[in-house]
Amino acid sequence: MTNKAGNQSTEILYERRFLTHSLWNWDTQTFIPVYPAGRIAITITREQSDKRCCYYSVIHKESVCQRWLITCGRNLEELKARLQEIANRRPECRNLLNLIFYTIKEYEQMT
Repeated sequence: MTNKAGNQSTEILYERRFLTHSLWNWDTQTFIPVYPAGRIAITITREQSDKRCCYYSVIHKESVCQRWLITCGRNLEELKARLQEIANRRPECRNLLNLIFYTIKEYEQMT
């Protein structure tokens, strides 16, 4: 991933793509039903500051058309704790967060 200045500052640790019929719009905090199913990507990264971050992306024609930073933590455990806080505050995005936790679990099993 490249930051706004064009520097490589982020290492992708793991990315998982899913097909879904409801895309979560992080800006408006609403679901957008899509037919046929749309692609999303959950990306776990290590930032230049050594933080672990989670991004949610909407994929169109095999490229990212929109990406949102969900949250970051000093390490993977803190990242999971912050995601759980979001899940507790925002039950309407529970399905998306389940996909995020599934992605983290897959990543942990690989490392």
